Amino acid sequence: MTRSLLLTAALALASVDAATKVAVIELGPSGMVHRTNAAYPETSAAGVTSFFQALHGRKLQKSGMTVVPDLFNKPESSVVVSISGADLENMPQLNAMMTNDEETVGHLKCHGKKSKSILKGVGKVNSVEDISSLKESVESKAKESGLSGVSFEVADKEQASEVDAQVSGMIKDMKKSCKENGNKVVLHLMVEDVTEDEGNEYTRHRRLQEDDGDEENNGYYGYKYYNAYGELITTYRTMFQIQYFNVVLWTSLGLFFTVIYSFTLMVGMPLMPDTLLFGESAKVPLDD
Repeated sequence: MTRSLLLTAALALASVDAATKVAVIELGPSGMVHRTNAAYPETSAAGVTSFFQALHGRKLQKSGMTVVPDLFNKPESSVVVSISGADLENMPQLNAMMTNDEETVGHLKCHGKKSKSILKGVGKVNSVEDISSLKESVESKAKESGLSGVSFEVADKEQASEVDAQVSGMIKDMKKSCKENGNKVVLHLMVEDVTEDEGNEYTRHRRLQEDDGDEENNGYYGYKYYNAYGELITTYRTMFQIQYFNVVLWTSLGLFFTVIYSFTLMVGMPLMPDTLLFGESAKVPLDD
């Protein structure tokens, strides 16, 4: 019991001051990704990975996310550009992309440092150590079909400014090139922000749910564990999930029994000769 509580506290402290933010950008023709009516961009690392893979038809996407792929208009290539070890306050242009809905299709956000966990589900990922080769590596990945990624770790504040200028300029150049050539490319800009603000009420509510460690007195969290992404998984269900389940369940049962009752009435329907079809009125007099 004590060991599990210490593990929970350690993971909570390790992730309280960090967040992994993703901006989805269509470089070529639009319509490959659509924005939903979800109110908050918060999701899990597994949710972000499921969106990346669903964009190429490889996996079903988790529900409740702010962006979804189009069913028919699929991109030729998707590139995940991961930047870790940075403070978004030192990268004003990239920070604007993480909040500006005009330049992006949508945003996703995970609490904690989850870029390495997310990149495990991407597959083909190149780790770049030299900032000068970052643009060349991303453009090379954009020419490949399917899902791929490029990762870069920022060393200090001065390098963060250089990354900010180069990545923002790279995105503008690639947008222009893809539109001119008609290439369908989606770029996922993923930044691991080392300093996270407290966020909105929804963020604080999620934080309280995850940090509730009273296993003996809390019936909802009697069974919980951490998955491969380092996220707390419980059997607890929110009020919305309970309501949604009951609406779908009873609506489905009602429609099912309505169809069965309709078939029963049709099978037991009395049959009688049709006077119009078999009677005298149906006989057409023929002219001699």
